[in-house]
Amino acid sequence: VFAVHLLDEVFAERDQQDDTQQAAEEQASQWVAKPGCSEHNLALAADIVSKNWYSSHSDLTGEFADTPEFQWLYANCAQYGFILRYPEGKAQVPGVEYEPWHYRYVGQAAAQEIMAQNTTLEEYLEHL
Repeated sequence: VFAVHLLDEVFAERDQQDDTQQAAEEQASQWVAKPGCSEHNLALAADIVSKNWYSSHSDLTGEFADTPEFQWLYANCAQYGFILRYPEGKAQVPGVEYEPWHYRYVGQAAAQEIMAQNTTLEEYLEHL
């Protein structure tokens, strides 16, 4: 439901700017997958924030990276087999902007290697 709502918002915004449907879809794809096509739908990923996040925020934002919860998740996710899926400064590789809340399960060995190298899943898979 959230993905559909976000896509509709981006389409409406781009329409007001007289952009094409293709331009709107390209813009939206940097932030949200098409409904039914996300890692969440495949049960491979989860959005993780602190239990009190929504008491002061209405949505997921990059501000989560400034929290102690993010610092702990980032430092410890690999030992549980998770990676920060869309790391800062790597948007051009997976085609998705930085999301400090989005974690994907890849298994402990792969997660430790990916996180230690500060790389993306795509870069890791290219070198297998």
